Order: sequence, then structure tokens, then C-alpha cells
Amino acid sequence: QRVADAKKYIQGLKGRILAVSSGGVMAAIAQQTLGAPREKVISLNLQINNCSFCRYFFNADSFHLATFNSIPYFDTADRSNLITYG
Repeated sequence: QRVADAKKYIQGLKGRILAVSSGGVMAAIAQQTLGAPREKVISLNLQINNCSFCRYFFNADSFHLATFNSIPYFDTADRSNLITYG
């Protein structure tokens, strides 16, 4: 319920928002936004890279996932060894 409450609070804000959180919360917000079954939170969480980010677009009426688990700063051959999972 805390994740749903936080998502609703963020949805009421205006402008660009930066929310920093753990992979578990990131997975729960993605699961809720996609309307996936609750059981999918664990599989989403296991995919999350350390230092990744998710990007959402939202307004008062809707909340949409734009990117999930993005790590563009590690997307080069010389940095791929830096990718880790929580």
C-alpha cells in the first residue's frame, strides 16, 4: 500500500520529479503501472541492475512506464563488467 500511496502522491506533483528508491519499490511501481499480477514483483525485482533507473510519464489521470531498468552509462564494452544486480 505504501508504494501505491507514494505513486499517487507523485502523480499529484507538477514538473519533473526525481524519486530515489530501492529495486523492490521500483519493481512494485512497474508492476502496478503495467497492471501485472502481484506475483510478478519478484521477477521484476530480480531483473533490476544496481544504479539503474526507470522513467515514467504521468499526469493527474494516468501513469505510464517509459523505460525500465535503464543503464545507458554502462552500455559500452569497456563498462559492461561494472553491471551488477541487487
